[in-house]
Amino acid sequence: NAFTPNSDGLNDVFRPTPVGILHLSYCRVFNRFGELMFETSETGKGWNGMYKGIKQEPGNYVWMLKGTDRKHETIVMKGNVVLVR
Repeated sequence: NAFTPNSDGLNDVFRPTPVGILHLSYCRVFNRFGELMFETSETGKGWNGMYKGIKQEPGNYVWMLKGTDRKHETIVMKGNVVLVR
């Protein structure tokens, strides 16, 4: 679970795969201090390791996503990702 936003075309963007989710309510990425670095409700859109135009430090980041499945049940997933520079 790592990505390397160095513009080489490989693993430049972190995109969690919302398996079984038909509608994405949100996908959020937080730094180790709990500050929100990225948020989207668009499936397939991801975080490029930037926050307010500034490259973020290498390290561990926490992601959370929430959505609904085919049965209209709420699904919440969370995990971590490592930003490597």
